[in-house]
Amino acid sequence: MSNVVNHPGLKAILLLDAAIGVVVAALQLAAPQLLSSWLGLAVPLLVGSAVLLLGYVALLLGMAFASHFKRWVLHLLVWGNVSWGIACLALAAGLSSATKLGIAYLLIQAFTVFAFSAWEWHLAREGRAQLVAV
Repeated sequence: MSNVVNHPGLKAILLLDAAIGVVVAALQLAAPQLLSSWLGLAVPLLVGSAVLLLGYVALLLGMAFASHFKRWVLHLLVWGNVSWGIACLALAAGLSSATKLGIAYLLIQAFTVFAFSAWEWHLAREGRAQLVAV
């Protein structure tokens, strides 16, 4: 198993991803009833996804401040983002209760997490020369 050396470009993307995650989670936890009425998304969905997001933010921060991390952790991060994006697309397509604003909210989240997963994967692969055997 190998480690990925954390370089400044990857660290910056991890921190940006974490910052956006904190904002979204805080918003969903601070005003779930209000958001539910605007977005047409259930309060348990908003609160539950915010709690999951806080765990994800903790992983991002741990990775951002580590000098290196296991490759499987990066894979978990990337595939977690892809899964979140797919879930957002499925919800946007399948929730009849979602308002137009709610659908836009889900589509923006999907686009954002797909973009972050691509950036994080690309930056980690770009640093392939920096892979160190454990």
